[in-house]
Amino acid sequence: MAPGRVARRLATIAMMMALAACDARRYDSTPEAAVRELSDRLSRMSGDPATSRAVFDMLSKSTRDNLETRAKRYGAASGKNIAPAAMLAPSSLVEQWSARDFSAKIVGTRALVDVKGLLPEQHTTIRCIYEEGGWRVVVDLPALPEVKQSPREDGPQEVGK
Repeated sequence: MAPGRVARRLATIAMMMALAACDARRYDSTPEAAVRELSDRLSRMSGDPATSRAVFDMLSKSTRDNLETRAKRYGAASGKNIAPAAMLAPSSLVEQWSARDFSAKIVGTRALVDVKGLLPEQHTTIRCIYEEGGWRVVVDLPALPEVKQSPREDGPQEVGK
């Protein structure tokens, strides 16, 4: 085989290995990486819609659905359109300490990521799920209360019951 051909094949193999290594370092390749990246993005979030959207895309489908419902409800109540990603409040999702150690317990498509800070009391556990080809973070949001409509004085009224 000609030396030039060997060099091209070696270069192709090296490029394929580099691409595979890059793919292995994707933020959603492990639960720990997903939580670490989410924490990092949330700490840099400052109202920028692109950053909010990047954080939103890292969340589980159930969390995104919940935020979409909240955005629709806010829009119905306020008359304003708001993107579901804009419903994220970083200060309520990020611990007030720096995460130092991440370790995951994986069972099938679900994982619990233990996150520890510098001090012993700085500890939390975050749920993740493998969906859409990568690990997504599950954010447990409070349940939305049922929407109750009060009768309007100027609207139709039932009489005699």
